[in-house]
Amino acid sequence: MKKTLLRCAVFGFATLAGVSVLSSESRAQTPPTPVDIELSLIIDVSGSISGSEYNLQMDGYASAFRQQAVIDRITGSTNGIAVNAVFFASSASEGIAYTHLQTEADVLQFADTLDNFARPGSGGTNVAQGMQVGLDSLLNNDFDGTTLIMDVSGDGSGGTGSAAASVRDDALANGVDRINAVAIESEFVRQAFEDSVIAGPNSFALLASDFSEFETAIGRKIRAEVGGGDPVPVPGSLLLLGGGLLGLGAFAARRKGA
Repeated sequence: MKKTLLRCAVFGFATLAGVSVLSSESRAQTPPTPVDIELSLIIDVSGSISGSEYNLQMDGYASAFRQQAVIDRITGSTNGIAVNAVFFASSASEGIAYTHLQTEADVLQFADTLDNFARPGSGGTNVAQGMQVGLDSLLNNDFDGTTLIMDVSGDGSGGTGSAAASVRDDALANGVDRINAVAIESEFVRQAFEDSVIAGPNSFALLASDFSEFETAIGRKIRAEVGGGDPVPVPGSLLLLGGGLLGLGAFAARRKGA
């Protein structure tokens, strides 16, 4: 659980023209908002992804959050979920800040935000950098999730291997429950994600054979992550590793380390 910080400044007595003045200020920082899941979407926007492919990728994420199974699971949870989006190429940054989704309107508005989000840049591929920004965002936000999930997608393996594995291990050590991934077009990339990106009980790597398949892949991925659907892949088009995922209610409460 995140620390709740108390910031307090107390000023001593001051005497001016024979008048003693006591000035004090004490303010407790607003405690983090409890949520069932904190989910960081870590999205590849490197140069190998064309403008039309970027649009297909974001359409896929938006469509996933518009699925009724996803909406029902989020609105039926105890405290809702908090989701952000991190975009990576050679470097990475948080493009969409953590958003608290509790109602159907919340979920649909977030889907629209994803659908209409302008591409933030291009460049090379550094998966580890995207993961690091995603991890930092999970550990430093205004929410306290029972379950913490990182969700990586991309079509390149740059920044995997030892660099990604180091961030993966750091994430697990700091209370992240699972890191899942979907690779686009490349079994080699999927294998790299399996070897150095995914982690945690029931984590998985998916393969979307091309960008047109991405919507199906990410829909299954998001449903699995919010506990609202069967993660078994579409035969012949998607590959799933790691077995079935549990629903929200089956996860043991696991909080950020104090």
